[in-house]
Amino acid sequence: MEYVLNHGKAPESVYRFCKDSEISEQDFYSHFGSFKGMNQSFWETMVHNTVAVITKDKEFMTASLEDQLLTFYFTFFENMLANRSYVLLVLHGNRLEDLKQLKYLRGPVIEFFKNLPDEEKYNKLNFLPESIKEISFQEASWVQMLTIIRFWLNDTSPKFEKTDALIEKSIRAASELKNFPPMESLLDLGKFLYHESKTIL
Repeated sequence: MEYVLNHGKAPESVYRFCKDSEISEQDFYSHFGSFKGMNQSFWETMVHNTVAVITKDKEFMTASLEDQLLTFYFTFFENMLANRSYVLLVLHGNRLEDLKQLKYLRGPVIEFFKNLPDEEKYNKLNFLPESIKEISFQEASWVQMLTIIRFWLNDTSPKFEKTDALIEKSIRAASELKNFPPMESLLDLGKFLYHESKTIL
């Protein structure tokens, strides 16, 4: 991360990186097989660190699903903020090709959502067959994560207040899907996204 921030780009080779960093290639390869593996580790660590922090709170696992999701997202984006300069640099201005590396987030994110309390999670999907409830919840949560990240990359509001608002509105809307019709929160989310469409697209 320090190398990329100081040079404005990734190293041209493992050899050059090791030489400039005064470490041996053997030391590098004892941890990573390539820069791709290093990038993957960064994104996975972002999620693992988030989960480690929030699960230290004994009240987390007994909280409502909505509160658990809010806690996860707010903590995750605090970690992202601590590394924002690096994240913006490696994602190269939000280009689709570079955003593909966010796929490394998918595994640990899906695993986190998979381990959330089943009863409340499934109640929110009571209109779906049992066989696809869990998959649908996980995939919907993953799409939600990508949407918020994409928004956050372009957010220029003070203290990233608009990203916080998007997190709250999207989770509130999702949590009310079990109520028919869930119009108020969905309309609120829709108006927010429409108003901020120039930022998120």
